[in-house]
Amino acid sequence: MSAKTLKDLLKEKTSGISPLTEGREKMSTDEILDCEKLTLSEVHLITSSDGEMFAVIVFEQFPNGFYFSGSILTDIISTIYKYYDIAVGEPIKMSDIGEKISVRAHISISKNKRKYTAWAIVD
Repeated sequence: MSAKTLKDLLKEKTSGISPLTEGREKMSTDEILDCEKLTLSEVHLITSSDGEMFAVIVFEQFPNGFYFSGSILTDIISTIYKYYDIAVGEPIKMSDIGEKISVRAHISISKNKRKYTAWAIVD
């Protein structure tokens, strides 16, 4: 039995994809590419209806915005969930788990000469 009530679960389905999106503006990759350091404030790892995982992220530097992760950043967030044995679907405040993790986005070129957003962990 889930700790959430049926009503809570139904509200989640009708109020948006994540509680982290409520009252915040969606950010684009272009908005964060110039940042040397983005510190994870809140993260929410979600499985979509087609079975794909992605994350909703709030960065300390942009408390009024949220960012949908691509595959590389989703892998980073997934590692946090696995390390702390947190169930997918549960939002996390990084301060609650005592972690301060920062990342940096940059554009890389694949072997096929395609641009993609790469991520690195930074101190």
